[in-house]
Amino acid sequence: MIYPNNFEQKIGFDTIRQEIERHCTSPLGVTHVHSMHFDTHREQIETRLNETDEFLRILQSKRTFPLNHFHDLRGPLKAIRTEGSFLATERMFDLTRLLKTIDEIVAFFGTPIDDAVPYPALKRLAG
Repeated sequence: MIYPNNFEQKIGFDTIRQEIERHCTSPLGVTHVHSMHFDTHREQIETRLNETDEFLRILQSKRTFPLNHFHDLRGPLKAIRTEGSFLATERMFDLTRLLKTIDEIVAFFGTPIDDAVPYPALKRLAG
C-alpha cells in the first residue's frame, strides 16, 4: 500500500491516467486504464517502459497496427453462459470482427523484421 492514500493525486498520476483514458478507443481500454496504479516494483516498471517504447516505435513506423474492431462483449458473452441463450446477430458479427482483429494483432507481432522479433515485450503481452 502506498502512503498517503492521495499519493497518486499529489504526484499527478491521476491526471496522466485521465489523459490516457481520453485516447482509449473502447470501454475495454478505459477499464484497463482504471486498473493502472503507481508501482514501485522495478521489474514491472521496466516491463511497462519497454512495452511503451515498443508501441511508440510502432506508431512512428510505417507499419499499420491493427486497431480496427475492439468491441466490449463482456456483457453478451457472460449472458450466453446461460443454457439456451445465444448471441444476437449483431453481437455475433462484432465477435467475428473482434476475433479477426486479435488474429491480426498476433500475426503483427509474429512477423519478424530482418530476422529479429522487433517488439518482444509486446509480443509477450499479446501471448
